[in-house]
Amino acid sequence: MITAGIQAALFFNTDFFKNNTLVDYGQVNFVLLGALMGGGALTGDLVKSFIKRRLDIPPGRPWFPWDQLDWIMGAMLLSSFVYSPPVGAVIVTAVLYVGVHLCSDRVVCYMGMKKREEVN
Repeated sequence: MITAGIQAALFFNTDFFKNNTLVDYGQVNFVLLGALMGGGALTGDLVKSFIKRRLDIPPGRPWFPWDQLDWIMGAMLLSSFVYSPPVGAVIVTAVLYVGVHLCSDRVVCYMGMKKREEVN
């Protein structure tokens, strides 16, 4: 909700953000949007974890690409009650996040902060 509040403040106080944002904060309650996105992210992770357990995938074992997409899909699905982004934005977000996640996993593995078997 704090992030949505910052985005709303930037939207209302700067022309740059007002002209270059997906969300029209003049039409969307930022507190509700932030709560739905946060709750959706947690719900997406819970659903993915539940499915992993039913498939006998051990806790902590990578499950590509669902480990990367669970919270994004949950956040977008639950927040769609108040705001639905364009399909292109959803696809770009998913592809970029998977790519960034895979790259960052390699970096932390290289730095010795994560074990190789934990990296997707």
